[in-house]
Amino acid sequence: MCIRDRSFIINFFESFDITANFYRWLPEKERRDENLSVFDGIRVISMFWVVWGHTYMTRISTTGNFFDIQDLITSDFVAVAVGLMFSVDVFFFMGGFFFAFVFVKKLANSQLTIGTYLYTLFHRVLRIIPSYLMAILLFWKITPIFGNGPSWQVYVDGNNQTCSQGWWRDLTFSTNFEYSGDGGCMPQGWYLTVDMQIFLSAPILVGIYLATISSIVYSSWLSYKYKWGSLALLNGGDYMEHYYLKPWTRAPAYLIGILAAIFYNELKSSKDNVSKLTKFVRESRIAQLVISVSGIMLMGWIIYGVEPAVKNPHAFSNLFNALYTSLSRPLFTIGLLLTLLPSLLGGGRTLKNILGNSFMSAIAKLTFAFYLLHWIFLNWKTYTARSSFFFTHRDVFIDTISTCCLALPLAIFVHLFVEIPFGNIEQKFFAQRRSKEN
Repeated sequence: MCIRDRSFIINFFESFDITANFYRWLPEKERRDENLSVFDGIRVISMFWVVWGHTYMTRISTTGNFFDIQDLITSDFVAVAVGLMFSVDVFFFMGGFFFAFVFVKKLANSQLTIGTYLYTLFHRVLRIIPSYLMAILLFWKITPIFGNGPSWQVYVDGNNQTCSQGWWRDLTFSTNFEYSGDGGCMPQGWYLTVDMQIFLSAPILVGIYLATISSIVYSSWLSYKYKWGSLALLNGGDYMEHYYLKPWTRAPAYLIGILAAIFYNELKSSKDNVSKLTKFVRESRIAQLVISVSGIMLMGWIIYGVEPAVKNPHAFSNLFNALYTSLSRPLFTIGLLLTLLPSLLGGGRTLKNILGNSFMSAIAKLTFAFYLLHWIFLNWKTYTARSSFFFTHRDVFIDTISTCCLALPLAIFVHLFVEIPFGNIEQKFFAQRRSKEN
């Protein structure tokens, strides 16, 4: 640890300067890499997607118009609700991209050592754990104070039991080692667990192509063995235990992100030797449009291509379902990459203006805290209700908006008073280490 001319206490408390932290939250006037600004909007849209999906999952199990459910879940629109589950793969893709984006640079500069890796791991843990602890505290100890209702005490007792037994699993990123159906203390923590496990193994995944293919083949075998349908997530059970929560089956999106970042770094490092194809895409709006639309169509097919299974779970063969289970997420990720490719190549000005504007940039910084906190408000509304929920697609969407409005102020608070301050602490007390590496 490096303490320069100022005392530890002064540096520590300066890290919590609310005025300075507020300005750090505001979008930068000049970005380091404008091409990557599109990821801000993707992060915001995907976060809303996650909340929308969780609202569906919660409301469909607490509805009062039970006899309408069959008609509602077989409507065409429910394909969109099922498609919401791909939003998590978007975050895995971005996690792999930015992991490789940093590490490839260090490798090129001969700075990638065991010490560098351990420091990067420490940096990641320091950014996650404080906010994670705050969310667990709010979820486990604070929220029960502010609720009441016919089902509230049952909900609180259930949380007390799962959190008292499994809080350490959340903080050690091991919630998926033994599937019990409740996801540990915080159900949404499974994503952080899987993401951290893939992150830990990413540096040794020298054979990325082989790892991706192996994951796809294994997923196909699992689906064929257990006879999962194309919409298997709705079945839960062994699908959640063997596929959904495991890093070795969710890794392809992360690995595709790694490959995309390697390609992007190579492109940036060879500005004087840009290929004719890249120049053509940069200069041709038609080419940019064709590539982006192709990506959108591929993602649309992944979501709507299995729409017949909504009405008939046996609409497709076991072989098709196995291939869909293993390939749908990698293909969806490739579709996203194609959609963003013109922007990453230096074109796509319209997409950058939409996804990379200042509003998107500011909200994107809140998505981690938002992810941790939205479940608290969703459950609070559910278990404090004194009447059952009337399930319609419109009401679910409105409920999603209200959950976002409730979670946003608290996400801002956690970002300003927890996320940014601990980031400041790391920057101040490990500045010497960074300067040596750079």
